[in-house]
Parts: sequence; C-alpha cells; structure tokens
Amino acid sequence: METKRGVHIFKISFLLILFCITVLNVSGFSVKELLEKSSYGIVSITGMGSTGVSSVNLTLLGRNPVISLVYNTSIQSITDNSFTNVTISFEINDPDGVDTISADRARINLTKTGGSAGSPVYNYSSPTSGGCFDSGDINSTTANISCSVPVWYFSSAGEWNITIAYIEYNGSFAAQNNTHNFTLSSTIAIFVGPANITFGSPVAGEDNATSTNDPVVVNNTGNVGITSGNVRITGRNLVGEITKTQYIPAVNFTMEVVNSTTANTNAGCKNAESGSNATAFVNNTATGITNSVLAIGNHSIQNRTSGQEHIFVCLIDVPMGLNAQSYSTLELGAWTLDVV
Repeated sequence: METKRGVHIFKISFLLILFCITVLNVSGFSVKELLEKSSYGIVSITGMGSTGVSSVNLTLLGRNPVISLVYNTSIQSITDNSFTNVTISFEINDPDGVDTISADRARINLTKTGGSAGSPVYNYSSPTSGGCFDSGDINSTTANISCSVPVWYFSSAGEWNITIAYIEYNGSFAAQNNTHNFTLSSTIAIFVGPANITFGSPVAGEDNATSTNDPVVVNNTGNVGITSGNVRITGRNLVGEITKTQYIPAVNFTMEVVNSTTANTNAGCKNAESGSNATAFVNNTATGITNSVLAIGNHSIQNRTSGQEHIFVCLIDVPMGLNAQSYSTLELGAWTLDVV
C-alpha cells in the first residue's frame, strides 16, 4: 500500500512538472531560458519594434557682429541757413557671413559734447538725403555701411561724439561703437532784411520820422553767437539824387533793438523818453548797436530771440532848407549791417 501510494505521488508530481513545462513553452519561454533570465537579467525583448521617433528642438544663436572701423571723422562745416548731411562710414564684420548684414538695421547719432540746440541728431530717411545704405562688401564677412546725419546751421561748433549701433532682427543691440569724434567748425553768418529801408515822404524840419518797413530783421544763419553790441551798423550820408550838394547826415539816424511787441510809434528813435537805448549812426564808421545780441538758434521759430534780432530805424531830424527830392545811398554807398 505504501509503495503504491509512492507511485501515485510520483505520478502526480511528474504531471505537475509536465504541466508547468507545457505552460511555460506556450508562453514562449523554456525553463532554461526562464532560469537564465531570472539569474542574469533580460538580454532582449521580442515582439517590440527596434526603432522609434522622438521630436527634438535645437536653437542655434548667431554670432554677434563687430563694428571694426569708423571713417569720415575729420572736421565738418555747417551750411549757412540750411543743413549739412554729415556722412559717417564704418565696417561691420559678421562671422555668419556678409549676407546677414543689412544697412537698414544700422543706427547712428551725433551728440555735441556739453550740449547744443542741434544735439543729438540721428540718421533718417528722406527722398533726397539721409539714412543708411550699403557702400559695398569688403570680404565674405565684412560690409561697408554709410549713414548720413543732418546737422543744422544752429548746431554748435566744437567736438561731437559719434555713436554707431547695429540692431538684430529681434530689436536687440548686437554691436555698438562710441569711441570716435569729429569737430564741427565755427561759421559766422547772418541774413538781413528787408534789402531796402524806406521813410515815406517826411518834410524838412520833421522830427522822429520812422521807417515805413520796420523792423530790420537780422537772422543768425551760422553757429557762432554774437555778443551784446557786436551787431554793427555802418551808415552814410544820404545825398540828394538831383541836387547832390544837399544831403541828410548819417548822424541824424538812429537804430534800436526792440524784440517784443511794442506800441511805441517812436521805436528806434533817440529822444528824451526814459529807457531809450537807440544808437546814433557815425558817418561811414561801423558802430555797435546797443543791446544787440544774436544767439545761436533756429530763427524760423520767429520769436524775435531765437537766432534773431528786430531792429527799428528812425530819422530823428530832417534838416531845414532841403529841396524836395529823393535822398539815397546811391552816391556814397549802401548802409551795412555786420557782426564781429
């Protein structure tokens, strides 16, 4: 009975082992493989693809350009009563290649050391002048760019700084150079109008006959300020155009600076009124006009002070005994307004 029981037990054990082997083979593994994989780790996995796809994002940053050389930094001059396009050229080197350089991304400004009415000024574009443009390639990585900047006549003489910048496509500064300067020279210039001064038809013995086309407007069209008393008048006797032995002396005329609205009908006349600052002419001699100042400024503002003086003229006394005729500067020469 015990032996038979042992046989039965053996048969049952054998059947269980056979069942396990069968199940394991159905699953795709042998017992040997199962033991190897359990002991040494999984060597490979079957039933899965051997390749796959994964998205990759990579941003390459361009190398910043360098402003290497700056030209045209010599002495510059203004244009009387207008502007001068000061052209500054520079080389810009971009390791990514000259094709990546664009002139319209260049920026330049000029700044007067110590300040000026015309400072700072920037490059600009117009149909006739200004802006930045490509002046040609130096090599495969370097371009020559030129920028024109308008400098007006009222820009102060002296040293001006040049600042050049180059902008990337995203608006950030890629390169800048502010190590160069140029000198703007001094220019003294004025414009006076009207060209002719008239007095209508005063009579002999009349006092304080004022000009009929006052004021004489003196515009500073240069970049040098004229200090007090250095606007001068050179007057000459007015000689009769028919009877040349008769004349009105230059000393009978006066000039006065009046730079504000005035109701004084005797503006320009030297008389006993309090505060009169009229200046008497001296025949054929340059005489400084009292309180005459011509500051540097944009006279087109027309405020009587920005680069401008308004001067009134008066014939304080018409001599007795003169014939009725025209008296003018034809014989002895025109009156002259100048500055020193």
